[in-house]
Amino acid sequence: MCATYKDAKYFRSEQIAEHMCHSVTLQTTDVQVGRGYWKLPKGILEIPEVTSAIISEARALVPILLHAHNPGVVWAGWKKRTKDFVEHYHAHHIASKGLTVQRAEQDWVSAMAQAARGELTNM
Repeated sequence: MCATYKDAKYFRSEQIAEHMCHSVTLQTTDVQVGRGYWKLPKGILEIPEVTSAIISEARALVPILLHAHNPGVVWAGWKKRTKDFVEHYHAHHIASKGLTVQRAEQDWVSAMAQAARGELTNM
């Protein structure tokens, strides 16, 4: 609150005769916005690469869990690695979709310019 303090004043109240009222004015502050909570998009599990990677990792994990002295730690580590993999894949998937749209828009503009010049041929 000290960082946002701007001004303070005392004033007489119409309702309270024997006391003065205190008013504090605070400055506006920028709100720090951090990374939001990541949720698994359901569509990402429909991508065959993602599901096959998770299934193969899970199949390899089962014998390790059965013989581990600390299966909870092994399981927690696998969940973290899998979540990191899916988050990373999701970020790249979104970026590649954006690049695909950008390339399509560039191709469209180029085709429109060629058509305007009469250079576009039927394929």
